[in-house]
Amino acid sequence: MQEVGSIEEALVAYRQAVKLSPDSSNYYYLAETLFKIGKREEAIAAYREAIKLDENGYLWSDNAYDKLGEILEYSEAVAIYRQLTKDDPNSKVFYKKLAELSLKRGFVNEAIAAYRQQIKIEPDASTYTELADVLMKQEKPEEAIAFYRQAAAKEPTDYYYSKLSEALAQQENLDEALGICQNVIKTGEGSYDTCSNINLPLYKQKGFTAVMAFYQPLANMIPRRKMAELYIKLGRDISYGESGDGSKQEAAAVFREALKIDPENTDAKDALKNLIAS
Repeated sequence: MQEVGSIEEALVAYRQAVKLSPDSSNYYYLAETLFKIGKREEAIAAYREAIKLDENGYLWSDNAYDKLGEILEYSEAVAIYRQLTKDDPNSKVFYKKLAELSLKRGFVNEAIAAYRQQIKIEPDASTYTELADVLMKQEKPEEAIAFYRQAAAKEPTDYYYSKLSEALAQQENLDEALGICQNVIKTGEGSYDTCSNINLPLYKQKGFTAVMAFYQPLANMIPRRKMAELYIKLGRDISYGESGDGSKQEAAAVFREALKIDPENTDAKDALKNLIAS
């Protein structure tokens, strides 16, 4: 049921809806309407009902949890999250939402603790990575890299390897990052973020000659279009990246290399044209 008419009409309609069909979606829309007109306590109660009645355990409960996290004080939100999952003391939903709430409210240590507990309950790759991301921001790279490694071990995909290689490159461990890039290429997965994420660190640390020497053999291992994309990103990183080098000649050489591989690539043509005109 969608909200229609005035806010007063909507409130009447949703009160009737939960009487006739007390399901999660109707309680959620009732809660939204109650909150809009300032009936805070009633809204909280309705959000709680939406969570309890969500048979699938996804959309409505997720939205209601998020709303409660926005409305309540941090300690109140944590207490309600825990109360709503009291029948399951090892609820991964509780710790996931607690981590998200804690980060949003600035309670970083609490978020880290929640991620650690979530990992104990269900150690999946996404949670390892979320925890590692926070640890990187907390300037704890060694611990973060250890969790990125665990994520990649759980799910050896380009995404998780890219997070690991990026962290390694930031810590100037380029040799391992480059090795991971080559391993991902062998899997033939497709996006090659693992390789493109180390463009700029490799260029900064070892220079243009080194980065080109690394890229050239990859052309025999990567589909033409994908290889051109890697060169284009490299060229853009060189000319517009945070390094401040802005080497137009080197960037132009990279774009021309992309066009050798994929002569009709419009992105490479446009990038080269814009670079020359700048």
